[in-house]
Amino acid sequence: MLPVMVGALISMLEGLPALKYLYIGFPVALLLAAIWTSINTQRTLAEIHLRPGAIAVRSTLAAASPPDELHWYRLLDIRGSNSELEITVGYDIYHVEREFWPDFESLKSELAKTLYQSQDLQDI
Repeated sequence: MLPVMVGALISMLEGLPALKYLYIGFPVALLLAAIWTSINTQRTLAEIHLRPGAIAVRSTLAAASPPDELHWYRLLDIRGSNSELEITVGYDIYHVEREFWPDFESLKSELAKTLYQSQDLQDI
C-alpha cells in the first residue's frame, strides 16, 4: 500500500493525474495483501496434536474454522536449535519457533518421544 501512496503523492506533487495509481494500485495492493495473508495463515502452526507414533498439525486457518477430523501422520524428522525446530510431518516441513510456543522445552521433548515411537512402529 505504501508504494501506491508514494506514487500518488509524487504524481500529485508533479502536477500529473494521480487517480491511475489509486484506481489500479489499490486493488492490486489489496489482492497481494489478501494472498500473502492466506498463505501465511495456512503455513503458520496453531495446534500440534500428539499420540504414540503419530502427529497431527493444524494451521491458524484450520484452527479458526469449525473443527474437523484430524489427519494423523508419522513424524519423520526433527531438526533445530534452542530457538527453532524444523519438523517433518509426512511430506511437509514445519517451523516451530520458541517465541510462539510458551512451553517450548516440553514440546521439544514430546516431539522427540513421538519420533522415537514412530521409528519403533516402523521396525515392526
